[in-house]
Amino acid sequence: MERVAEMLRKGGYRATPQRLAVYRALLAREDHPCVEMIYADLQETFPTISLNTVYNALQVLCDLGLVRKINIKENQHRYDAHTHPHSHLVCLRCFRIINGPAVANECPQADFQGFEVVACETYFYGYCKQCEGKTPCSNNGVKE
Repeated sequence: MERVAEMLRKGGYRATPQRLAVYRALLAREDHPCVEMIYADLQETFPTISLNTVYNALQVLCDLGLVRKINIKENQHRYDAHTHPHSHLVCLRCFRIINGPAVANECPQADFQGFEVVACETYFYGYCKQCEGKTPCSNNGVKE
């Protein structure tokens, strides 16, 4: 956790107990939680923490490259503390997100006509083992 605190300080942020707790809570999970899930995890330890504090802490951690923000669809995000190159497998039925293998050339080093690529995400959509063989969702997996 000292490495995270040092990165926060080098990035111009204070290493507050709340920011460190958000990172610790996210690191302890394997299920790619949303903000509300992390907030719920912290309620016992930090009963006065606000949802806005969790949002802000996650944004800072993302800005520093300590956390990956996973975009499921517009205005629906999950978070991943594992920042090594890997893909994500998204179940279209239960919306579970599983870490997948790194994909070759995930972030190509090509010239995009003056567009500088700084990140590239790879998602695979399908059905997890628990949902495999079940009738597909009528809304094509889009969670409303």
